[in-house]
Amino acid sequence: VANTATEGLAKAASWNQDVLITDYRLPDISGAELVRQLKTLGVVVHAVVISAYTDDSTIEDARSAGAAFVAKPVDFATIGQLVLVRA
Repeated sequence: VANTATEGLAKAASWNQDVLITDYRLPDISGAELVRQLKTLGVVVHAVVISAYTDDSTIEDARSAGAAFVAKPVDFATIGQLVLVRA
């Protein structure tokens, strides 16, 4: 668990995780940018970005980063299905 993208990136080297679930609006960078930076570091995860902002640019940003997008309020069954499909 990390409270900011910066914390998450700092922990990434020691991660042994398959899935990342992140909000789009983080205090420091977007969840989509977090996914991009993790990929740059060579960290391979199945990413899901969640957000209450459902405008086309937010959804496209998340998807172009390689993440699935789920609108808030979050349906955890949907997230579970996305994680299983991507695994």
